[in-house]
Amino acid sequence: MARTRVSLLTAISSFAVLAAMPVHAEDEKVPVVTDNAAPDESGEDIANEIIVTAQNVRGQVDTPVPPVQELGEADIAAYGAGSITDLIAALAPSTSSGSGRGAGGMPALLINGVRVSSFREMASYPPEAIKKVEILPESVAQKYGFSADQRIINIILKDNFSSKTVEAEYGQPWAGGTSDWQLEGTYLTIAGPSRINIHGEWKDVSPLTEAERGIIQSTPPPAAGALDPADYRTLVADSSTGQINGTLTTKLADNGTSLTVNGQYERDKSLSLNGLNSLLLTDPIKSRSLTDTVSLGSTLNAPLGDWQITGTLDASHANGRRVLDHSTDAGYDTAQTIDDSATSKLTAMGSPFSMPAGDVSLTLNSGYSWDRIQSDDSRSVVGKTTLTRGDLTAGFNVGVPITERGGTLGFIGDINLNLTAGVDYLSDFGTLTNWSTGFSWGWTDNLSFQGSYLARDAAPTLTQLNAPETVTPNVQTYDLTRGETVLVNVISGGNPDLTKQKQRDYRFGTQWRLPFLSGSNISIDYFHNHSEDVSAAFPLLTPAIEAAFPGRVTRDAITGQLVSIDQRPVTFAEENSSRLRFGLNLTGAFGKAQPGGGGGGFGLFGAIRSAQGAGPGAAPAAGAPAQGQSPAGAPAAGGPGGPGGFDPQRFQEMRAKLCADGAEAPDISTLPEGMQERLRGPDGKIDPAKLAEFKQRMCSAQGGGFFNPQQFQEFRQKLCAPGGTPDVSGLPPQMLDRLKGPDGQIDPTRLKEFKDRICSLPAPAPAGGNGERRSGDAGGGLAGGPPPGGPGAGGPPPGGPGGGRGGFGGGPGGGDGRGRWFLSLNYTLELENQVLIAEGLPVLDQLDGDGLSGGGVVRHSAQLQGGLFYRGLGLRYSANYSGSSDINGSGLPGSTDLHFGSLATLDLRLFADLGQQTKLVQKVPFLKGTRVSFGVTNIFNSIRKITDENGDVPLRYQPGLVDPEGRALEIEFRKMF
Repeated sequence: MARTRVSLLTAISSFAVLAAMPVHAEDEKVPVVTDNAAPDESGEDIANEIIVTAQNVRGQVDTPVPPVQELGEADIAAYGAGSITDLIAALAPSTSSGSGRGAGGMPALLINGVRVSSFREMASYPPEAIKKVEILPESVAQKYGFSADQRIINIILKDNFSSKTVEAEYGQPWAGGTSDWQLEGTYLTIAGPSRINIHGEWKDVSPLTEAERGIIQSTPPPAAGALDPADYRTLVADSSTGQINGTLTTKLADNGTSLTVNGQYERDKSLSLNGLNSLLLTDPIKSRSLTDTVSLGSTLNAPLGDWQITGTLDASHANGRRVLDHSTDAGYDTAQTIDDSATSKLTAMGSPFSMPAGDVSLTLNSGYSWDRIQSDDSRSVVGKTTLTRGDLTAGFNVGVPITERGGTLGFIGDINLNLTAGVDYLSDFGTLTNWSTGFSWGWTDNLSFQGSYLARDAAPTLTQLNAPETVTPNVQTYDLTRGETVLVNVISGGNPDLTKQKQRDYRFGTQWRLPFLSGSNISIDYFHNHSEDVSAAFPLLTPAIEAAFPGRVTRDAITGQLVSIDQRPVTFAEENSSRLRFGLNLTGAFGKAQPGGGGGGFGLFGAIRSAQGAGPGAAPAAGAPAQGQSPAGAPAAGGPGGPGGFDPQRFQEMRAKLCADGAEAPDISTLPEGMQERLRGPDGKIDPAKLAEFKQRMCSAQGGGFFNPQQFQEFRQKLCAPGGTPDVSGLPPQMLDRLKGPDGQIDPTRLKEFKDRICSLPAPAPAGGNGERRSGDAGGGLAGGPPPGGPGAGGPPPGGPGGGRGGFGGGPGGGDGRGRWFLSLNYTLELENQVLIAEGLPVLDQLDGDGLSGGGVVRHSAQLQGGLFYRGLGLRYSANYSGSSDINGSGLPGSTDLHFGSLATLDLRLFADLGQQTKLVQKVPFLKGTRVSFGVTNIFNSIRKITDENGDVPLRYQPGLVDPEGRALEIEFRKMF
């Protein structure tokens, strides 16, 4: 009976998946894309995978540039992340840019190929709601109106998904002293183009003092028995954060128009200690802060003819208050900052005309951003201030295909050129311009090259120019000139004399997709940055910097001890840097696939959903276009009843021809090109072993994953018999579980939806022994229209963590029962990093000890990530390496060099999806949908060692100050309902 059920499962799944295959798939030129990132290299599941790959995935980014990395559902599950925020953090080595510009190389984000108003729209989504993730290089960002120093993350969501998630997390250093705990709750529903998300979280962190890490004070207690200042200095502040977020996305029209509205409120509170009051000697100097932030965002996405129009608006109001005790009396200072900002962006993407090698793409963008900062600080000599800036922008990006493989000058490969230009007008600064040009060259399917040149102006930030002057006392500072750690007064604020910065950058890169390991690649990128009139924060106070800016440093006239530093921004005459970045991304599957496994949502229910046009790789159901789809009027190939409807007669004829030929050389010329590619070996020729396996499955109704028309028809007749309750007794247990409600009984709504979907499929023709179509067989396509009740009708059935709730998906994370492994390695070699402070002064080489930052510039750095995931059990590790660096002293008596040693850390995370442990769930039903994770960061408690030229550790660089936490533990409990 069990064997019959498994065979029935594969028969129904195969039929429904075939229904999503276009009738003329062999003539289509759409890229061959699978939902599962790594097909079986052995060819074991070729028959199943071939059929799945006939469709493009809705929401993919349309670009000739290959992605840096792609993740399918099973790959995403292997990371064990609790939210999209966690997932993106785990992907940081691949998503960060090596351009040397921007906000730390942070990526730009898309949902289903469309811009969003802010990351808030998706931050709390569970990864189980994701169908696919694309990471794209910097050259793609400009097409969507982003800057050229960001990579793109495109998150493609499942068409139907619903979940309620609660999560509790606790962490602390191995050495104790402080701890943090966090509670989160998330509700998410996705029904085609409509989404509702509500999220709330609370985080609390307890304080850690210098005494708890044995920090030696630069100024010891004045007398024996006196209070130790280390007890009154915090390394980690006592803080708490609360947040509530809500997002609604709704369809406005049947042509794909949708509107998203997001709102968030956040409160941050902290208390830190800055030592003892020097007069009272009994009270700590406290710094208390409280910030309330309200944020609103909106995205409107609509087709307009052949153009896709996206408008975004993001606004926020932040009110921050701070109270800082005096260091010499019982008084205190107060500071309040109110920051109001709003940013709007309008982009139009389309193809105005075609060339012999393809369509020309054009993106037009315009926007306006406004920022106002009101501050009132009792330490400031100017009192209350208001800073305001408006920024009006406009620009365009055009992509021109020059050659096309298989077409115009095809022997050269695919060559595309792009040009971007834009202008900004800042209300407080003036006009800025930018332009860039680049190329992409796909020499072969697996080998590609990219290059770009960027020229742009940049303005100092609003606060760099105009922030009020303030003085912060008792800041611990290491004086390289005298080789000592002292407490100094630090002056901060703006510098109105800063000027326009000129940037000239270029980049060249290549990527090779490994032909022997699907979804894997090697990349090499070269970056060069040249800047003039650079606005920068005041650098590390070295003897060279003190000589360049003598008016910024105050010393005691008698002792020469450092007293004060004016750290307001400065202008450097010129900066030059260049680097090489190497990337390696590997991924694959291991183990045996479960019989009839529905990888990637192609199990029984996921496949039926695909047959109705709402599954992975299929077009949205009629009347329910989703974000990122083609504008109105474009045919949705593969949609129900459309040109992509399943033709049983064509399938039978194709099967008959394949199976009737001699065993030595069956004719595969009628197969779609994507299917033929799956049968080829590394040499590009048909692999006999894969072909034999494929033929055996296609020509035998007993082959795993092959569609058996007769068996499906028998089941269909029983299920669809008129009157009474449909008979589902023949379904495998896991399928019956999908139809049950919380009470363990068959849910009538789910059963009706299941019956409607199966019974709307055409009656297949039973195959004869030779595979020929019998007379009287039904033909034609599928009935059109969306599933009864519209998208998401009846709600999705329950499932375990990792994919069960993704509509009617298959196994965990969209997998087919096999395990997943992945490995990502990124290495950066800094080739050059030089700064000219001013004309006439020597050039500072930051790679040779002329450091401008606290840790100097390292020549070598690397990040390694990897993991395994198998049937609910996962392991993820992350290793980071940062090389050594030096900062030179003056060479005079009393001065000293600083050496920053290399640092290597290793993090480990273990997780178990308890809901996938069947026997355990049977004993403890509460564990259904739960996951437990345990993590250790910095396993070997590695801390960068910083020494002077004598090998001694300066007080300012004691290990407890460099890394107060060190090795830390974390445990997390997550339950999805």
